[in-house]
Amino acid sequence: MSPRPKKDEGTVEMRVFVPGDLRNQFKGKCATQGKTMSEIITAFMHKYVSGQINLTELEEGEK
Repeated sequence: MSPRPKKDEGTVEMRVFVPGDLRNQFKGKCATQGKTMSEIITAFMHKYVSGQINLTELEEGEK
């Protein structure tokens, strides 16, 4: 297991539950892009809360 990145002041830990195979695919894709899972999730969350991504678009992509 790689060491955890240092937390910036104000950064909190968040625990989520996802299917193992999805987590493994996500981790692999992040690694191929040279990013951490935290970096990608944080970028997604910023876009989601700013309205750049909405739940309807995400659900339509699953079909």
